[in-house]
Amino acid sequence: MEKWNKFEKYLVEQRCIKFEFVKYYIGWIKKYIDYCDKGKIKLNRGSITDFLLELGHNYEEWQVKQAHEAVKNYIYYLSTEVKNSVATASYDMEWQKLADEVKKVIRLKHLAYSTEQTYLNWLRRFYKFLDGK
Repeated sequence: MEKWNKFEKYLVEQRCIKFEFVKYYIGWIKKYIDYCDKGKIKLNRGSITDFLLELGHNYEEWQVKQAHEAVKNYIYYLSTEVKNSVATASYDMEWQKLADEVKKVIRLKHLAYSTEQTYLNWLRRFYKFLDGK
């Protein structure tokens, strides 16, 4: 359910789709996923074409165009999600390295444990302030 909420937010914020049409886009994507699951087909351009041809038998042309737009947006959204998750993981590792370096320097200077905890807490809060960037 959460993945649909994220995708709805993406559609409204990034793709300039009116909120009242989002439910139809989600519906088309669910039909496309069901179509791919039934035929054990991967989500790709070839399967989109086949899906749209099959839709053409039962739906109006404007509905097929809307389904095409919805599926294209979903595939693009999935590709950006993968890129973002990889980038986030690398940022997290960089921040963790920085925290380890801070800890090492504090211990080399023989500062108090409470000072170490305070500095690391500041670093964590700054990281959150930047939204993990």
